Amino acid sequence: GEFLAMAICFVPHASERLRQRKISEQEAIETILHSDTEYPDKDIKGRIVAVKTLHGRKLKMVYVKRDGDIIVITVIVLGLVRPK
Repeated sequence: GEFLAMAICFVPHASERLRQRKISEQEAIETILHSDTEYPDKDIKGRIVAVKTLHGRKLKMVYVKRDGDIIVITVIVLGLVRPK
């Protein structure tokens, strides 16, 4: 249901980063829709940061909302998380 309500698109830079960091679009979407934490970007007004630990990696997505859609600006791997 929730996927139909909005589109999630990746700017070319973000797509490139997904490829380089071997993150699937599915993992990126999961991070945004079901983040562990989410907060406004302190440097650039209007950007939102979503962070989630998935498959042992802490992923960070920076995105903006435009007309109900989500546009992913960049993708960062914050680090590896060792299983306890």
